[in-house]
Amino acid sequence: MWQFDPRKGPLYQQLADQVIFKILQGQLNAGDKLLSAREMSVEVGLNPNTVIQAFQELEKREISETRRGKGTFVREDIDINKLRKERLKVVTRDYLEEIRSLGLQAKDAIRAIEESN
Repeated sequence: MWQFDPRKGPLYQQLADQVIFKILQGQLNAGDKLLSAREMSVEVGLNPNTVIQAFQELEKREISETRRGKGTFVREDIDINKLRKERLKVVTRDYLEEIRSLGLQAKDAIRAIEESN
């Protein structure tokens, strides 16, 4: 399911991040064809220009490639481990922001993680 929150940054970036998450979860694999911008627009409920921006972002980050006349595909040589590490950084940053908003420190977050294992 696709979810967007205008308060959490540009919609095209959120869409690109969600495509990456689908790759990390194994819902999309190297070589898979993405929906066309028009099809994706209908599926996710965003303007086609926003979807095109997301596709450009994915291509810039070397996650997808456009094959003229065939569509946009997840790159065959995608580095899943690199994507996982990037995602971990984002999740960690978000977690620490939440911890700080509660008036706590990073050491409190670490302790909470250790206690939850």
